[in-house]
This record gives sequence, structure tokens and C-alpha cells, in this order.
Amino acid sequence: MEIKTQKIDGILKFYEKIKNLSKSNTIIKKELVELNLKKVQVILNSPHYTYWVIFGNGIFNYGKGEIENADIIVKSKFSLMKKILNQKKMPHTEFVKKNLQVEGDVQYAVVYFDFINFALDQNKKKELE
Repeated sequence: MEIKTQKIDGILKFYEKIKNLSKSNTIIKKELVELNLKKVQVILNSPHYTYWVIFGNGIFNYGKGEIENADIIVKSKFSLMKKILNQKKMPHTEFVKKNLQVEGDVQYAVVYFDFINFALDQNKKKELE
């Protein structure tokens, strides 16, 4: 599930894959049911781009642009976020290095990134079967 396109909208294709997994993979569905519903606003620069993710209470959805009343705001360079989503960089490490800024519910930001990695790992396991 690597982001292969250089187009900025390619990042949304990545989230579409996670959304599809959230509907088809019973382990991921169960995980989403157990999580509290949170809204994440992601603001990227180099180039500037915004998108949002809603996850928890059995839901995973995303969209381009801004969302009102975000619980978590994540700021990063586009290139870094691409590496994080491709599991080539760890969000926790980048947060400590101050390359990834998080505002709002920082503890649930960790849950958000852990869920993304969990979904990717579940997808890899499925591909190996």
C-alpha cells in the first residue's frame, strides 16, 4: 500500500485504501468499534495541503480540506507525512524531533497513527495469506 504517485491528491488514495480495509477486514472493523470517535485535521506544507480523517465508533472516513471542531491537528511537511504513511518514518520519533507538530488531544494522536500502522500491518498479513 505504498503511496506511489507524486500528486498531492495521491495521499487521499492511501486513505481510500484504509477506508476500504475498515469495511472489509473484520479485525480492523473491531478495532474501530473500540476506539472513541475523533476528528483529525492534517495540515501539510511543502506544498500546502489539508485533509481530515474521522475515525472511531466503527467509522473511518476522510476528505480533502478542513473540518470543523477537530480534536487533533497534525502539521508536517508533505514528504514526511508520506514517509510516515508508508511506514518509513515513525510518527513518535518525528514528534520528539519536532518535525511533526500535534495540537489538541496528543494522546489520541498516538492512537490515530497506531491505528494507521495497525491497518497497514493487517493488510500485509492478508497479502501474505
